[in-house]
Amino acid sequence: MAFLDLFKSTSKTLSLNNLGDSSKIWIYQANRFFTDEEVVEITTLGTEFTSNWKSHQHPVKGAFEVFYNLFVVIAADEEASAGVSGCSIDSSVKIIKDIEATTGVSLFDRMLLSYRDAATGQIELLKMPEFSNRLKSGDITPETMVFNNLVTTLGDFKNGWEVPLKHSWHKQML
Repeated sequence: MAFLDLFKSTSKTLSLNNLGDSSKIWIYQANRFFTDEEVVEITTLGTEFTSNWKSHQHPVKGAFEVFYNLFVVIAADEEASAGVSGCSIDSSVKIIKDIEATTGVSLFDRMLLSYRDAATGQIELLKMPEFSNRLKSGDITPETMVFNNLVTTLGDFKNGWEVPLKHSWHKQML
């Protein structure tokens, strides 16, 4: 299934599909895959959060989705609603910490990289040193599809989240 097909198929009442491409986005990668049951629970928490999300007492038009049972994505459409700032961003981080507490995962491990295994198509998670070793051995190449969790807008997420390593920040490891 192509990424954009997955993006369309995960549509919910308050989905990323309802937001503009300039929407701010935050991607949190888990240190393990969520179970299907956890995804249901997390999605319920996230949907409740975005339904009540406020910035300076004004509603934020936001969305929350889980992709590939691994990535938690929060977005805020600042053109359609109040912009997000200090306290509203803090509240989004709180929901992420609540998810960590509920599931026992870490969503803040920036040393963990994800990519698609070329042979199997499965998403793999590696600590940065192991990723570097696999790159040196040729198991991971400039063509390997990686997840660029540093994208900051919904448009970039749609078009540049899952990209060949050579087109991502990962290329600095070549």
